[in-house]
Amino acid sequence: MQDIKSLTITELSDKLAELGQPKYRASQVFRWLSRGARGFDDMSDLPKKLRDDLASAFSLTPPVMAQSRTSSDGTVKYLWKLADGETVESVVMEYKHGTTVCVSSQVGCRMGCKFCASTIGGLVRNLTAGEILDQVIFSGTEAQKQISSVVLMGIGEPLDNFDNVLRFLRIVSSPEGYNLGMRHITVSTCGNPESIDKLAGYNLQLTLTISLHAPDDETRSELMPVNRTSGVAAVMDAAKRYFDNTGRRVSLEYALIDGVNDGEEKANALAGLLRGAPYHVNLIRLNEVPERGLAPSGNGAVLKFTNALAARGVNFTIRRRLGLDIDAACGQLRRRSKDKESGTMPYFGLTDRGKVRRTNQDVFGAKTLPGVTLLAVCDGMGGASAGEVASALALKTFLESAETKLSNAVVTAADVSAEFSRAVHIAGNAVLEEASGNAEQAGMGTTLVAAGVIEDSGEVVACNIGDSRAYKSAPSGITKITRDHSVVGEMVERGALTPEQARRHPRRNLITKALGTLQDEEPDIFNVSLDPGEYLLLCSDGLTGTATDEEIWLTVKAASGCEEAANELMQMALRRGAPDNVTVLLFQRGEVSYNG
Repeated sequence: MQDIKSLTITELSDKLAELGQPKYRASQVFRWLSRGARGFDDMSDLPKKLRDDLASAFSLTPPVMAQSRTSSDGTVKYLWKLADGETVESVVMEYKHGTTVCVSSQVGCRMGCKFCASTIGGLVRNLTAGEILDQVIFSGTEAQKQISSVVLMGIGEPLDNFDNVLRFLRIVSSPEGYNLGMRHITVSTCGNPESIDKLAGYNLQLTLTISLHAPDDETRSELMPVNRTSGVAAVMDAAKRYFDNTGRRVSLEYALIDGVNDGEEKANALAGLLRGAPYHVNLIRLNEVPERGLAPSGNGAVLKFTNALAARGVNFTIRRRLGLDIDAACGQLRRRSKDKESGTMPYFGLTDRGKVRRTNQDVFGAKTLPGVTLLAVCDGMGGASAGEVASALALKTFLESAETKLSNAVVTAADVSAEFSRAVHIAGNAVLEEASGNAEQAGMGTTLVAAGVIEDSGEVVACNIGDSRAYKSAPSGITKITRDHSVVGEMVERGALTPEQARRHPRRNLITKALGTLQDEEPDIFNVSLDPGEYLLLCSDGLTGTATDEEIWLTVKAASGCEEAANELMQMALRRGAPDNVTVLLFQRGEVSYNG
């Protein structure tokens, strides 16, 4: 059957005329589709017979949200499962000017860019116009936001799926439907000159962004194989023609990659390439993909590069990297945590549903405040949907509550301890109230482990309820900070079980304390300190159920930073079957990184 979501209003009107329907019915149906109707029976103002006829003549297959990740900066990433089982990603980002969604145009990609995760598995297929539109509609619905801008910068090369992307642009901008103005849409491309010229011929008032990433053919061809068929000069000529035809300024994306394209000579070459042309350069440090072996530029290289551009009069912006703790860069499956705004004491987190569970009820988050960094992990329970609600609600409520009291530049361990106790009460009561007001969520709850690291002193205040854990990892060994509130954990404390026996015990998942079960549940509070170079690890029992404390310590000890340690811990859990959701969140005192 034909995909009704991929029809323009004119095409839909013609199709309905064939069914003997008046013209105004097309506008009704088109509005329902743009509002996110998941089935024809949702279209309540249509006659029953027409709804039945539509169901017989057309397919309407909205995507299923397989996973979602919310960043500490508010960015939300969604993984959508399509009708054929393939998956694509969209990312919702908050800016001062409104809410932007980044959408995918293909399942996979065949461009082969060396820095990108999307192309690792190659191109699977093109997305239909309806599948691209669904990402816009349902991302907004899930995030409960009004989408004000769309960027086609997710998985895939939009102009490699030219016809379907053009159809999407016409549908999403249709006044009868979603009605998003073309000036609020950005199309990003690797830069095939013929495709750019073809798009220019339609004179659409959208923004075209070209992924340049290097000013010379040798470097660009190494990074982007598509350049080998045309060259930088041909791409820039096509950009100039696009501006001449449409009057719309072209933006150039430039990811700064350590030792590859970030030298002063590259900056000067880029300035020479852009001399006198109406371009704007968007600079961003590379979003690292471990499989690619490329790293983002360091502080010094970024400063020298931007100084060189400024001296030559180049119009550029250093883009803020959003959603690092959820791995918001297109195509990456791991979740990364964002660099702190202050550029010091970074953290890095990953979460995975594991090898057995159908959904992921774990969440993690962080808040960077003037004097303290807050970190938290929650592991929900009570059924898939209820567990997800409980953990997400507890994390959000806990961090927001703690932030309101700990935003001063001078924070003591006593301040953090008192606030953690209060924030846990608030979060637990919020979960309890939610559960009592919804029969489907009755009995839901969540573990919580949290830590506050005081920046100046390295003092750590940790709290927990349940069996999610906090560890301190030093060169000399690992120390479990928190105490498990679980049946087997308490048996270990009494000497009735060894830690190894506990990991394999049939009752290992039974906890004796959780948020959402009692009013004003009291957490355990612990105080430790971190020396420079030492790690703080927060994790769910999905990790500790597959690895011993010593194995965790040896893995962290061998790593060169939070990201490598988190990836290695996650891979260890997954290699061992990961029967539960797995979350790891690491913090290392004393590292310094640049956040543009």
